[in-house]
Amino acid sequence: MGLWDSIAFTVMDSGAPPSGGFALQRDEATQLVERLQNVRERLAAMHNEAVTLCAITPPSRDPGTMTYQQALTVNATGQPAALSYGGGHIDLQLHYVTELISRLKTALGMTEASDESQAGAVSEVDQKAAGRY
Repeated sequence: MGLWDSIAFTVMDSGAPPSGGFALQRDEATQLVERLQNVRERLAAMHNEAVTLCAITPPSRDPGTMTYQQALTVNATGQPAALSYGGGHIDLQLHYVTELISRLKTALGMTEASDESQAGAVSEVDQKAAGRY
């Protein structure tokens, strides 16, 4: 189950927002998606840096250097250390932002599909009404 599974996102141009979840205007949602995509790019770069940092090896095998390296990456018992915890938090943020972008894009797409179907329905009604006058 994802973080956003129980939260509804609605993109609308007018009218009262539905209860529960988030309701955004189309322009707001589009701008938010663009901003979040920039955030995701920065988080992806941070993720790559964290992976590199977590892969460091000690320059020598002396006890002080080995202990310091373990304090940064993974300790002797296999538990994550400082850099690994930071990398894990970056991964969580990256997942959070990616899922939020997906939900917003889905809401934008559903609204666009709904607009297209409404336009088709109006066109059909106009054609039927044209024959009556």
